[in-house]
Amino acid sequence: MPRKEMIGRVISDKMQKTITVLVEERVQHPRYKKYITRRAKFYAHDEHEEARVGDIVRIIESRPLSRLKRWRLVEVLRRAEAPELVTEEAELPLEPEVEAELGAGSKPEPESEPEPELEPEEEEKEATPESETQLEPKPEERLETEG
Repeated sequence: MPRKEMIGRVISDKMQKTITVLVEERVQHPRYKKYITRRAKFYAHDEHEEARVGDIVRIIESRPLSRLKRWRLVEVLRRAEAPELVTEEAELPLEPEVEAELGAGSKPEPESEPEPELEPEEEEKEATPESETQLEPKPEERLETEG
């Protein structure tokens, strides 16, 4: 019996020698004929830790390697593009109209609204109506009236 093969995208490589692969397949619903995307996550053994997040990989079914791991990495089909690390703020070209207004070589300053001055908050005391305090006597007063 041939072993099953799946092609999917690596969504996690944070474990040691293990990757999480997301396999998506589009199937047509039997009754409504609408195409549905079915997703499944598989844990796969990556012996040499060569797969990275975003890579497209081929995995193959294997014997159980751990409680959840039943697949092995066969090959990395396509590497994910490494995101560029931006260390400084990117200099974007200004529109010609804006550049003409500001003059060549100057940057527009961000417009900031003045913050409204906050008045100090007055301490709010719990105001209880006198009628409530008269209806319910304090525990000390109860003892005096009862005895």
